[in-house]
Parts: sequence; C-alpha cells; structure tokens
Amino acid sequence: MAPLRMLLVTFALFASQAYADVQRVFVQTEIDDDHIIIVTEKGEQLLLEKWSLKFSPLLFEGKSFLAEISPLWVTIHIEGKDPIKWSIEKHLGNVDVAKPKSSQGKPEPKAKPAPEQTCYKTNIQEPTPFNGNGGELIMLADGSIWKDSSYLYLYLYEYYPEVVLCPAEGKMILKGHVFHVTRMK
Repeated sequence: MAPLRMLLVTFALFASQAYADVQRVFVQTEIDDDHIIIVTEKGEQLLLEKWSLKFSPLLFEGKSFLAEISPLWVTIHIEGKDPIKWSIEKHLGNVDVAKPKSSQGKPEPKAKPAPEQTCYKTNIQEPTPFNGNGGELIMLADGSIWKDSSYLYLYLYEYYPEVVLCPAEGKMILKGHVFHVTRMK
C-alpha cells in the first residue's frame, strides 16, 4: 500500500507543477520570513509558507513579482536572485483588483489593448542545444526571434526547453534563470 501512496503523492506534485500558471503577484503582507500574503492578477488572496530554505529578507511587502502558480505551490521569481518556492497554506478568498473609477464623474478614457500577452509558456527551437550563453539569438516555437542581452554563461545544454516568455517586460525564464531578451523578428 505504501508504494501506491508514494506514487499518488508524486503524481499529485508533478501534476500541480505541470499546470502552473504564470502571473504577476503583489505581496500584500509579510507576516514573518516564512509567511506572506499575496494577491494574484486574478484577485485571489493566498497565505503562503516558504517551502525552500533560501533566506529572504523582509523586503517584499508592497512589491510585485512574476510567479508560477499551481494548485499547491507558488514559485516567486526575483530578478537577480534564485526563485523562492512557497506552499499555499490557505486560500483567503478573492479581492477586487479592478481599477477604481474616477470620482469626478468624467468617463474613464478607454484603455489601449495590450500589444502582447503578459507572459506565456513556449519552447526554444534554436539554438539546439540552448546553452544560456550571452548574446545568443533565440528562435521560439512561434517563429519569433529574440536576442539574449543578459550575457549569462550557463552552459545548460537544453534541447527544446520550455520557457516562460514575458514580452512586455523583455524577460525569458528557464528553470529559475531570468534572461533579458529583445524581440528581433
């Protein structure tokens, strides 16, 4: 019975990461170094407990970060640092994330549509293998071409890796590494 239980737990953990959604999150409250309350782009308020043992100074409150959100975990990506993984301890409900209406009775100007999605998952098609070395031209599965300007030298040797691309921010994330990219085509 124990091997079956281990298999189910492993499957649940894998499935929770396979369906992670990339969103911008806002750190509403820092309770202590191991507990924070965040609000997702969708307005969900979550109490998180730090899963990883990485030290995170109490400097997150009132700031926004990119995060991968699954049903059980939240991985917050902090520019220039390793990502921090948190378990979702409690769903605190939803909050209204709509912008406040003008109080002077004037109609709000219509917002321009965003030219590109905030973030999405895709795969690197070229170069093969992808090394993560500075200055590489990167062709994605959709045919777009990006230039890496972060000048990291990682020697990853990844074949068709899945990445999270955030065009509006000029960032590409691969296994916790944040690359600064510029669209070439």
